[in-house]
Amino acid sequence: MMNKDTCLVIDVWEGSLEIDEALLKENGVYGIGIRLNDMSGGHHKDKTFDSQWYQARGMVRFPYFVFNPWVDGRANYNWLLANMPAGATSVAIDVEVIYNAVPPAKYGAELSAFLSLANKKWKTIIYTAEWFLNKVTPWAKQDYWWAQYPDPAFYLYGTRSWDELKKRLDNPNLQKPMNAAKIPGNLKMWQFSGDYLILPGTIRDIDVNIFYGTTTELAQYFGQEVTTVEPTITDAEKLKRLWDAHVEL
Repeated sequence: MMNKDTCLVIDVWEGSLEIDEALLKENGVYGIGIRLNDMSGGHHKDKTFDSQWYQARGMVRFPYFVFNPWVDGRANYNWLLANMPAGATSVAIDVEVIYNAVPPAKYGAELSAFLSLANKKWKTIIYTAEWFLNKVTPWAKQDYWWAQYPDPAFYLYGTRSWDELKKRLDNPNLQKPMNAAKIPGNLKMWQFSGDYLILPGTIRDIDVNIFYGTTTELAQYFGQEVTTVEPTITDAEKLKRLWDAHVEL
């Protein structure tokens, strides 16, 4: 059932509603990345970030920040500094927004300027994928959260439970990204699913990731202590609603 030195993480954004964090954790999903911002009309904070951040307090949580190539590295840093949740010591940097008016060397220079500031303040991990590599030069030599999706019909079709997913992940071809040699730094986390898995704890498609480390190392990496969230009547009602909707699907 999966490599004992790895664990599962999901990532969500403001459209990822009806998340049952307690049920996810019961099924061995200990980490959650929560999108901090979007860029429609410029940087703006996800409308559900604060509530999702609070609700995920029983998991290893980290924000992910979408880098904006329409402004320089300093402006990106200033926005992030003003909007990071209190006490957070780590952040994922999502680098996948195309702006063709910015050549790769300029994109890379502004990203480097941003990282030189951000890395002094927080632990950072870069999220990107092979298709975006030619948009930026140079890429930082640091930890990466890599997006690469094996054929779902061949590897994951019919997966309806977390236990079944863990069994599927024992496949030798699913131990790391198939294009891992292209990663410009160290592979630390792999977003392998894309938005096509609906599993207990959510009624919508979600992204699922493998973190290369134990649950203890996951908590240490993102600097988040996991607290126990006591179940309430509201939580139970929420769980029933989620499960009923899941069964209907």
